[in-house]
Amino acid sequence: MAALFPGALPNIPQPTAAQKLNTAGYLHAALHTLTSQEILQLAIKIGISQASAQDAPLANTVLASGVNGQSKWRQIVSSDITDGTISTADIGNNQVGTQHIAVNQVSQASMATGSASSPTTTSVAFVDMPDMSVTMTMTAGSTILAWLTATVNNNTLAALVYMALRLNSGGEVGQVFATQNVVNNNYVMTSFAVFTGHSAGSNTIKGRWAVSNGQGTCFSTAYRHLLVAELKR
Repeated sequence: MAALFPGALPNIPQPTAAQKLNTAGYLHAALHTLTSQEILQLAIKIGISQASAQDAPLANTVLASGVNGQSKWRQIVSSDITDGTISTADIGNNQVGTQHIAVNQVSQASMATGSASSPTTTSVAFVDMPDMSVTMTMTAGSTILAWLTATVNNNTLAALVYMALRLNSGGEVGQVFATQNVVNNNYVMTSFAVFTGHSAGSNTIKGRWAVSNGQGTCFSTAYRHLLVAELKR
């Protein structure tokens, strides 16, 4: 008789009290040998204890191996799971909450607020709006949402103030403008854009502005904001 484990479950004959030690199929020595072989195969399957191992099972732990031929009871860590092996079908509805997810692993947001007082521009081509820049480390393939809001004016009647957003060195998107119907009257402007197709790593979103003519001014300091959110899922 040879051990079946781990290829199959052990199948050790169970003698009765009436059977003799030399009964065919129940030979005493053969049963001892088979049992010891099955125990050895089980021990090999489990492995010896790793250094500083938790040998008794605790709540929320599994018996796992981090070293060939060794094992211990421990919690599952992210490195145990190969990317792409868990799909939504593996997870029950409402089983994952925010408490289960590390900060910034699904989405993240950052905001810039004006600090320079009443900056101005006379540029008819888009230039950076002072302080309106957000740089974040992002995931390739995620979706970036950006909102730029500012209180602006122009010192020339009927002149236009333009505002837009830009990702890295790309072109301006989400362009809006305000017409100066009353000289130096303030207007609240908002630009919104969705960005995709960026590379993993550091990415910068900037608020940009320009004028048709005259001089544009961002009112005061705290009346311009750039909010950027990355949606990773």
